[in-house]
Amino acid sequence: MTHDEYAIALQPRLSKLVDDAIRLLTPTKAKPGTGAKPGGEAGGGEEWGTGRKIIEEVDKASVSAVDAGPLLSNLQEKLAADGSLKLDVRWTLYQDSEEK
Repeated sequence: MTHDEYAIALQPRLSKLVDDAIRLLTPTKAKPGTGAKPGGEAGGGEEWGTGRKIIEEVDKASVSAVDAGPLLSNLQEKLAADGSLKLDVRWTLYQDSEEK
């Protein structure tokens, strides 16, 4: 009963579900030789055509403010421990339609 049209607007929720389905079905950027593992992590290996050696590659979705702190602290520790490491950053900040 909490998921009917009166409790949650149907169109925004369906749009989000379609977007999620497309994201899940879209091929990842993993190229031959990256050592990509299920779950978004890559083992050691050279990124195809760039001369970069990938140490770690993680794809996290729907990270909350509570979870972001430890995640960013962990990244900062890894970067501080090895001065030769570099970090590529890409993010999408969004608000779920039912959490206004």
